[in-house]
Amino acid sequence: MGYTVILLEIMVLFVLPAILLYLDIIPFKYRVQTFIVIILGVFSLIVGRGMTPTELGIRTDNLLSSLHIYAALTLIGVILIIAFAKTTKQPPMSGWKRNKHFLIWFAPLSILQELAFRGYLIPRLQEVSNSGIIIILLNAALFTLIHFIYANDWNTLMILFAGGILFATVYVQYPNLILIAIAHIILNFAAQRFNLYRLEKHKHFHFLHH
Repeated sequence: MGYTVILLEIMVLFVLPAILLYLDIIPFKYRVQTFIVIILGVFSLIVGRGMTPTELGIRTDNLLSSLHIYAALTLIGVILIIAFAKTTKQPPMSGWKRNKHFLIWFAPLSILQELAFRGYLIPRLQEVSNSGIIIILLNAALFTLIHFIYANDWNTLMILFAGGILFATVYVQYPNLILIAIAHIILNFAAQRFNLYRLEKHKHFHFLHH
């Protein structure tokens, strides 16, 4: 029964919305509203299950001992994003200081994504699997799926998947939602600033046919 419930949660909250956005059944312009609905669903399950802040990774007992790990993850991530942008000659985002959608949403959405994908989802996956590798790969795959609509090409998708693996690996070993949310904010800013993925949808995902 427990496996079935968790599978339904994953399908409804993390898989179905991504598919509906991909197929344009949910228009792309409603992507933020869709994610807010996902978060409300996650919040309701958190409350319903009576999950504590510590279970969600909201803790300070390992804050200092984990700080250097998350700092290294963030620094390496930023360097790789910049290197990828220069290698692929990706032009940086122009006019980002005037982009209200970007400025308003990049930080809150980063925090809420970490709450959903790491704070809530990883403990749920740990209830049905003792394999750290399986948990990390599933978490990274679902994390990549929700970003699918922003991808420039297959290289971007692979980078997102690799980033998801790194984030999940670090979080499983050093579960701290505060630190991983800060890391996500910084890396999300860098990724969008250097156009690793775009804020508009790629029509019909033309790169899938290359």
